[in-house]
Amino acid sequence: MYETMISWLKTCPLIKGTVYVDHLPPIPGAVGLFPLGTEQLGVREDVLGNRTVQLRTRMMLCTHEAVSKEAHATFMSLFCRWVQEQWARGSTPTFGDLPEKERLYAEQEKKQKTGTGGINRYGVRLTLEYTKIYNLEGEEYGKD
Repeated sequence: MYETMISWLKTCPLIKGTVYVDHLPPIPGAVGLFPLGTEQLGVREDVLGNRTVQLRTRMMLCTHEAVSKEAHATFMSLFCRWVQEQWARGSTPTFGDLPEKERLYAEQEKKQKTGTGGINRYGVRLTLEYTKIYNLEGEEYGKD
């Protein structure tokens, strides 16, 4: 899942360089994708025992920058708009078995913390809602 998300994030013109998973080196321009967990929103079971599971996965995209608060506010606002535009165009990656019901959105977060040397950490929460289908034998339909 995270490899797919990173590949997609690298298509964003606002992100330059490496996207790290669960790590953010304290250098200007670094970007980290932090897993926040997956929750089950609902389960439906048919008469054959097949299950349709609705899931929500959250991640935090964080950056370190030694720039002004205004520059960060602009970056975060533009990034959130880029995510919404990609979703509206159908250009976001799919993770479930019913792509037409998937939703990916971004919410701007405030400054997370101040590091050494005046480097601040800012974040955007990415939320992915999707559906997985499992058959009676426990085999999963679709892709991971």
